Amino acid sequence: MHRKDLVPEYLKNLQVYQAGKPIDEVVNNMADQQVQRLLVLNNPNNEELVGVITLGDIADKCNDEAMAKKVINAARHYH
Repeated sequence: MHRKDLVPEYLKNLQVYQAGKPIDEVVNNMADQQVQRLLVLNNPNNEELVGVITLGDIADKCNDEAMAKKVINAARHYH
């Protein structure tokens, strides 16, 4: 049996982020999916979990006005 066959159905649509992708792509993905957190996988082939990224993490490190606006927009539906 393949490892992916063991994943429960409710987890098959889980949103993830591949390490190394542009952060604006991550924020756009969060906004589209209306989530505040994404699992971070090390690469598209191995797919080992290496962490979790949140909108708060991005906001804390953000020093770009355009990115700050994207983060605010992505978080808007939570308030």
